[in-house]
Amino acid sequence: MKDSTEIPAVFDCNILIQATTNSRNPASACFRLVENKVVKLFVSEKTLQELEEVLNRPYIKIVSNLPMKLSENFYTKCVIQLRS
Repeated sequence: MKDSTEIPAVFDCNILIQATTNSRNPASACFRLVENKVVKLFVSEKTLQELEEVLNRPYIKIVSNLPMKLSENFYTKCVIQLRS
């Protein structure tokens, strides 16, 4: 495999949610590979809709202690990765 070839990967909503909650877990490591262009992320619009819905659940905001700005930024990153 050439160095410039990105590895294709599909992340579901659970992986994306896990990546928002802790920067040191395996899901976050996977998302960093996407950001570093080692992995090419394939996410459906339906998964992004689910991600947005889950990140906006009051229970998730309380339990994860995830600031609203961070969840919005993460969602935006996912959309950018999907469309790039």
